[in-house]
Amino acid sequence: MVLNPVASTVMVIFFILLSTILVGALIAITVVLYRLNAKLEEVTLKVEPLLTRTEDLLTVANEKLTTIGGKAEVILTQTEAVTTGVQARVEQTATAVQRTIHAPIIGANSLAAGLMQGFATFTRLQSAQKPVTTVTALVPVDTETEMVPVTETLPERVEARIS
Repeated sequence: MVLNPVASTVMVIFFILLSTILVGALIAITVVLYRLNAKLEEVTLKVEPLLTRTEDLLTVANEKLTTIGGKAEVILTQTEAVTTGVQARVEQTATAVQRTIHAPIIGANSLAAGLMQGFATFTRLQSAQKPVTTVTALVPVDTETEMVPVTETLPERVEARIS
């Protein structure tokens, strides 16, 4: 196929024009990239000292946190040991108080209740002159201070001695 000379000329001019535009665009892109690279170099020079300083600060902070964590662990371990010791001493003290104070008080209360009941029985016998066949006394239920009255009937051999 043969083109006429005008079409051929228009086509050549079109290709030359587009080629020139593409070359110009490539040159513009190259210039922009060169300037961008220069700006990135400037920013990199400014940022590198900051990154180095930040890394140093993070290293120091990490060392201090490690030291503080170790000390806190030691303190918590010591606190746990002290707390355990205090708890054991409190339990020992409570047991000692119960044995040395509560038990004698319960015994004294039991003795006083028995003496009071005995005296009441004695006075009742003296006034009635009648033999008693039952005795009521307060006895402790457990190691606490609770007392319960207990009534028992005397055996016949004791009744015979009373009469």
